[in-house]
Amino acid sequence: MKVLIVDDSFIKIDILSDYINKHSPGSYIDTAESISNAIQIIKDKSLIYNLIIIDQYLPIRNGKDPISDGGQKLLFELYRKLKNKIPNYIIGFSQYDNPNVEFSKIWKVIKFETHSNDWQLSLSEMLNHIKNNNFNNDTELIKPTIFVEGLTDKFYFEQTIFNYFPHLIDKISIKSQSSAGSNWVINQIVAWSHSMYKDEDGNFIKCVGILDNDIAGRKSKKELDSKSFSSSHLKTFKCLTLSPKLNPLILDYYKKGCKIEMDSESLFDINIWTEAKNRDILEIRNPIFSENPIDWQPFSETSKDFILRQGIIEENLLYTNKIKSLKKDDFLKIVKKDASKMKNNLVNFETLLKDVIKELEIK
Repeated sequence: MKVLIVDDSFIKIDILSDYINKHSPGSYIDTAESISNAIQIIKDKSLIYNLIIIDQYLPIRNGKDPISDGGQKLLFELYRKLKNKIPNYIIGFSQYDNPNVEFSKIWKVIKFETHSNDWQLSLSEMLNHIKNNNFNNDTELIKPTIFVEGLTDKFYFEQTIFNYFPHLIDKISIKSQSSAGSNWVINQIVAWSHSMYKDEDGNFIKCVGILDNDIAGRKSKKELDSKSFSSSHLKTFKCLTLSPKLNPLILDYYKKGCKIEMDSESLFDINIWTEAKNRDILEIRNPIFSENPIDWQPFSETSKDFILRQGIIEENLLYTNKIKSLKKDDFLKIVKKDASKMKNNLVNFETLLKDVIKELEIK
């Protein structure tokens, strides 16, 4: 069974994924957090989902506040834009009463309550109906999968496999969404863990999620780590946070007590960052440090002066910046500018992919 859960709640995605896979083992579950991302996922999917479960309160885009008629708007956009990709069945799913908004004249809304199992009966009836209809039984090809935080990250990892591990091109899937973010990565991981896919030899097919080493990434990692997984579930995934060891210049920061924030762009050479600065696509991080240095006095010394005092050269201060939110594609253009340099540009990603491939246990 192919299911899309459109919800921004890690807890609800966990509970739904668990229940669906207990009812229909091996179900393939995707997640989306907003109206725009759900539309894009359905559009890009080669197959039609058997079921889409929609929270009534959804943001229009990732990172925005939910709106009370978000689920209704998603339904409207589905029928307006994707008439030939409408999922077979649709359910509204909400823990809040929303009497002022009619979700649909066709599809029902199931009320979710953490202290009650009543919602399971309604969902079970729908799942049974889908299974008994034998409708749209095309299967999803399941490969070892890497979940990353955005489409530019997806490009970097795809190109790293192409340049350094070409024998694995057809053996690994790399998945993301536009503005996916760390929440989406951990939502996909928890859904994957409940599906417990196995290969022909009966071994678990694993996924690896890769999170930025920034405030959002560490928060999501902490949320994932706080969940109690069974020993079997733990065999299905690994979640990695970017490590300073992946870039020698950033590792030098850490050795000198300056633990700075990191994202995937932090793995690129300083020359690319210099060009990004010249094109005015950088902005200072706030905060710069993931942990304030022990001997730094922020009221009497700037972070820049403190870092320089530790022996970091001024050119390498560029790593205390980040890409402006609307300039990710401009940074990508710098990376792609000279195809002959692509492999060298991705040398730090090669180190990361070696660890990821080991975790995926690809034959």
